[in-house]
Amino acid sequence: MSRVMKVLILEDNPNDADLMVLALEEGGVICQSTRVETARSFQASLENEAYDFLLVDYNMPSFDGLLALKMFLTRNLMVPFILVSGTVGEEIAIESLKAGATDYVLKSQLRRLAPAVTRALSEMKEVQRREQAEDALRFTGFAIDHAGDALFWVEASGELSYVNRAACSSLGYTREELLSFKMFNINKDCQNGEWSAWWLDMKTRGARSYESRHERKDGTTFPVEVVMNFLEFKSKDYLCVFARDISERKRLEQQIFQIQKMEAIGTLAGGIAHDFNNILTAMMGYTELIKYHASDEAKLQDHASQVITAGERAKALIRQILMFSRQDDSDRQPTALDRITIEVVGLLRATLPTNMEIDYVLSTTSSMVMGNQAQLHQVLMNLGTNAEFAMRDTGGTLRIVLDDVVVGAEKNIDTFDLSPGSYLRLTCSDTGHGIAQENMARIFEPFYTTKGVGQGTGMGLAVVHGIITNHGGSIRVESRIGMGSTFTLYLPRLDGPLLTQSDHMPTAPLPHGQGCILFIDDEEALAHMGREILEHLGYETVTRTSSVEALEAFRSAPARFDAVITDQSMPNMTGDKLAMELRQIRPDIPIILCTGFSYTMNAEKAKRIGITTFLMKPVLSHDIAVALKDILENPKA
Repeated sequence: MSRVMKVLILEDNPNDADLMVLALEEGGVICQSTRVETARSFQASLENEAYDFLLVDYNMPSFDGLLALKMFLTRNLMVPFILVSGTVGEEIAIESLKAGATDYVLKSQLRRLAPAVTRALSEMKEVQRREQAEDALRFTGFAIDHAGDALFWVEASGELSYVNRAACSSLGYTREELLSFKMFNINKDCQNGEWSAWWLDMKTRGARSYESRHERKDGTTFPVEVVMNFLEFKSKDYLCVFARDISERKRLEQQIFQIQKMEAIGTLAGGIAHDFNNILTAMMGYTELIKYHASDEAKLQDHASQVITAGERAKALIRQILMFSRQDDSDRQPTALDRITIEVVGLLRATLPTNMEIDYVLSTTSSMVMGNQAQLHQVLMNLGTNAEFAMRDTGGTLRIVLDDVVVGAEKNIDTFDLSPGSYLRLTCSDTGHGIAQENMARIFEPFYTTKGVGQGTGMGLAVVHGIITNHGGSIRVESRIGMGSTFTLYLPRLDGPLLTQSDHMPTAPLPHGQGCILFIDDEEALAHMGREILEHLGYETVTRTSSVEALEAFRSAPARFDAVITDQSMPNMTGDKLAMELRQIRPDIPIILCTGFSYTMNAEKAKRIGITTFLMKPVLSHDIAVALKDILENPKA
């Protein structure tokens, strides 16, 4: 042995101790020895030092080897304990070995001491290695049995030979119950008749991962991510199957998918709105012209009014679609959500039948949000009327709760799409019939409804979703058939005083004016309609259906025109680009920009680039008349 070994020698005769050390060195065991001869010094050495092996004299005046062995064994030291004696008999030697001694050597045969020590150290090392392996095996078994994922050992017949605790808890069975099953009783993607093909496929593949569904004891199923490995153990084939419950992941993926679908539908809605608004502009504008030229025909006037009324309804629908698609920029101001809640509760109480109750709880430190009062009022009314419909057959209770919530940096499933900060949480719960799970993913889609014909448009919840997300908030819904529904809304809280909105001025008579107007729209029908409306209002009008032609007309006589009205979506040159070209020629020219819908232009951007007035189509006579009167009478406004 190359390493210097530390040995503790319990021996009352120092000469005998020296002979032991000499015999060890002659046998190739180089050691550093410590000699003790009393029980106290022996115990102190065991407590304070670490030794590679012990040599103990069996016979001493006040202490013997068996007592020393008992002291040694109480300390559970993994080192050889070798008795050395001059007169130990065979019975005593056997007794000492049974008691736990590693070996014994007679003092008259010290030449055996070095081989005995070498052999004992080797055997002790093997014992330690085996115990470490057994500990590792026990730990591995413990870790597998307590793993978070379910584990199954599956035999060729499909029988389960081992399952861990997670498998039992996830499926709701005891270990004994599961071990009486076969894998195809649990995995719903594999049937009994298909198992042989599965087994052969796995034997060929060696490993596979996929998503499946497992069935619990109560008959319900849940999604799992499965990882399978084909293994051979003791000449027998097995499938080692790990299964992880991914229910929360699937729920989160569904929410993300729903958000993406909403964004896609919103983009589509914007494009539809643009074309539809242009159509409405022509329909409603020409209907107004019919009224102007048929002032003596009462019946014709009435019919024209009905067309305009229908057009206004279509205009409101488009506004709802744009609101849903988050493309509608409406004025916002600090708004007290608790006041709106109280107002809506009052309105709902007046309309709910006697078999329904409504109660509300307001427990906020500040109920202020930056929002549009009318839109937030609409959100609560839509949720309230939906709750009334759900409880119409059985009656029940509508409960509205407004409270505070703080979203931290660490997100959960309910706040994953919200930025950290303070929010108002508005919860509307009813005890109605609930929503079927297969309908949950579509309830916020526009025009989707489970109500009967004539009972709903399918826009209510779509508009709610659009308003809330447009306000920087989020909406959640939980529902079960027969258990009612709960809608939870999150809106960013605003700390500050309430600013009240002034009442709208009553509509003034249609104002007329004078001057020359350049009117540009790429649709011939709208350009012609614009000319007739403007001439009816008293203005001289020059129309163009091309931005390039309009620019040339303006460049040839810039002083002729008092104002310009242009559409935004024009070929070759958009309305905002035309406006900038016109301003290069004449910086003071008033410009009205109109659009049915544009991804690149809104009221805020129009104001920033110097547009005088921004109008959303359909633009009617009153809109044009008021806008022109304002910019012509107040050119610096």
